[in-house]
Amino acid sequence: MKFRETAAYNTNETFSGIEAMLRYQKVANKKVIAVGGEFLATGLFSGILIGEAEDWDAIGVVRHRMAILCE
Repeated sequence: MKFRETAAYNTNETFSGIEAMLRYQKVANKKVIAVGGEFLATGLFSGILIGEAEDWDAIGVVRHRMAILCE
């Protein structure tokens, strides 16, 4: 994830990008769980061990169990 310095909302409230993500995460976590997923890891990004350098602020790893419906 890459955060804006100031979150862009159509309200008079001002949040940092990370504050906005924390608010979103409360809702997203419930939604992911509701569809059979789970967050395996979340955290602040500090660098890449293998590969080209990238500029991120945080990471999240989500596992989702896909159901295949057959008749």
